[in-house]
Amino acid sequence: MQQKVQTALRLNSRGNSKIKYAVGDAVAFYLPPTQAQAQSRSRKHKHLLQWAGPGHIIKALSKNGTTFRIRCGNTNYERHVLNMRKWKGATPTVPRGIIRDDSIGVGAMVAVLDLDTDKHFHIAKVMAIKGTTTTLWYAATKGKVLKTAVWKFMYNSPSNWGQGFTYAKPNLLNSDDFRFTGDIPTRNVGEGLIIEANLQTHNTQTGLRVGSVSVASLNATQYKHHVIDRTWKFPGNHAVTGIRP
Repeated sequence: MQQKVQTALRLNSRGNSKIKYAVGDAVAFYLPPTQAQAQSRSRKHKHLLQWAGPGHIIKALSKNGTTFRIRCGNTNYERHVLNMRKWKGATPTVPRGIIRDDSIGVGAMVAVLDLDTDKHFHIAKVMAIKGTTTTLWYAATKGKVLKTAVWKFMYNSPSNWGQGFTYAKPNLLNSDDFRFTGDIPTRNVGEGLIIEANLQTHNTQTGLRVGSVSVASLNATQYKHHVIDRTWKFPGNHAVTGIRP
């Protein structure tokens, strides 16, 4: 392993990076998924694009600025600029040892905007990723404080499709077809409408709540969460997908 690292560093020293990095810069960096992560998403390692961060550059490992040592949590990583990118937006306060997972897979809970000019985000679950389209199932809350807000997944009203909604799962054989879903372009976190992926959440008797790590991370951004009937007037900017069952 040490020989491979030295070989990589030697090869890296032959080029120059067009993007300039310096010690102290906040960056995202590629972090190979573990076997457990691949199995949990029922996908092969090579099909998972996973970025971690924010990390901070603590040392340049090449004279021409192509390889750096990055500190994230309580671990150091060595990365070539091809496996790094500038951290965009605010740098969230993440507890020591916690690495933010920016991979997007089916089943992941995400914070997502309707438009890239929006100031409020929704909480949603990734239901499908097909090429350039990602399908999300949206949840809503009446809570004004993210730390205590309770979220419930939404369904289109069987009697008022596209205009009314319910939190109760319709008592129908095809009830899943009534999920309130929307399609967005498939993009990496920070490059599209999804501002954070793999939110820490847990179920309660009354609904879904966002965990403390994700609350801290989201509160450090420029965005606030949507509150139904206040900042989000149903159906709002949302394009309801699918054909009425």
